[in-house]
Amino acid sequence: MKRFLAVLLITLCLAFIGYAQTPDYTNFKPVFQEDIFVLNPYVPDPNSQIQKKTQVNPVYALSETSALELAVVLKDYSPVVIHSGPFGWLSRGQFSVTRSVPWLLFPDGSLVNAGLVASYFSHGYPANFIIQSIKQDFKEMTEYTAANPTAYDNIARLP
Repeated sequence: MKRFLAVLLITLCLAFIGYAQTPDYTNFKPVFQEDIFVLNPYVPDPNSQIQKKTQVNPVYALSETSALELAVVLKDYSPVVIHSGPFGWLSRGQFSVTRSVPWLLFPDGSLVNAGLVASYFSHGYPANFIIQSIKQDFKEMTEYTAANPTAYDNIARLP
């Protein structure tokens, strides 16, 4: 029942933002963000107040709408979309990222950057290859989580 309500809620959200049909393995087209940066405190000019920044690979930065669509596509796995930095942290030492990105949290506690999963859909692979690849990745992720129950504790989680 929880899964049904979650999928219904996500489907309604997608309808509200204008998605014409329910996304699935055959029609999901991910959109990645290209405006997320890691800020570097080490500036090239000591007189400059501008922080040097490096663009995050867009594969790590799935758009919010695409993350909701991906959750519908993966409804059999019951993912919940949460937010963290592209690499699991928002700041580390002197470095920080300009904003958070969607991650998928699964019932067993496994976490994965949503963009990494969505990237399977951006290469033109056939649907059956994508399905098999995702199943294998999730199987390995579930086994890892079972063997290492605190493995994802250091991921910064935002609602």
